[in-house]
Amino acid sequence: MSITTQTLGYNAFLQPVPETGAASGVIVDAKGYIVTNNHVVEGAQSLKVNLSDGRSFDAVKWAGDPGTDLAVVEIQPGENLPYAHFLSNSLDKLGLLEDVVAVGNALALPGGPTWTEGVVSYLGRSIQESNGVVLDDLIQTDTAINPETAEARW
Repeated sequence: MSITTQTLGYNAFLQPVPETGAASGVIVDAKGYIVTNNHVVEGAQSLKVNLSDGRSFDAVKWAGDPGTDLAVVEIQPGENLPYAHFLSNSLDKLGLLEDVVAVGNALALPGGPTWTEGVVSYLGRSIQESNGVVLDDLIQTDTAINPETAEARW
């Protein structure tokens, strides 16, 4: 699924200008909770979720954590809302050289999400982002991940 955001920026004359952003996310609960990156939804005045089956929902930010760059947004669920089923302690079962895929919907381009595959090359990596936030316990992969598909970090 893709998320489009509407924020308010300013042009060179300090006049307010609407700005649109886009990213992907994962529906993790039939009640309508979606996990995405915090930097995607931080400061957004409006959020719209678009499913691959053509349905669209208005969304609200429910929680966010800059330290992990994760956020949860909520939609009012419709019938047959598709969601990811995770096994308890599934990350504990992940090992080096295991197959992984990254799913993204960069820039909300037409045609839906894209997929790329690779292997786990390191577990427990830490990086510092340009804003000073340190992200810990990351999964490093050789899967090609563009900044717009960073959700594969989870």
